[in-house]
Amino acid sequence: MDFKIIIVIALCFILANSVLALKPTFIDPINPGGGGGISGFEAMLIKIMSWLWPISIVVAVLMIIVGAYYFIFSGGDPTKVATAKKVVTYALLGLVILASAIGIWNLVKLILGV
Repeated sequence: MDFKIIIVIALCFILANSVLALKPTFIDPINPGGGGGISGFEAMLIKIMSWLWPISIVVAVLMIIVGAYYFIFSGGDPTKVATAKKVVTYALLGLVILASAIGIWNLVKLILGV
């Protein structure tokens, strides 16, 4: 798998995430005073995501540190070095997927007007 493509896609979602944060405010012509609200399911989903993303980022960073630890103390053993590379690679891939998920989440929220 070509990781350059994955990195480019992740950067696109990260940049889209920062652009989507600048959401313009629109006045609802049907209900200009607002009064809409978040349903119970949406509120629960937002609360779960607000806890899940930071925990996932911490776990991924800890796995990178563990992979570095494996690499430092591998002693030149090719199997241990390969294991360390896999741990770091999968942790970085997890961060890329997480960044993409955050970008997709914000894109869906923008499209649905949530």
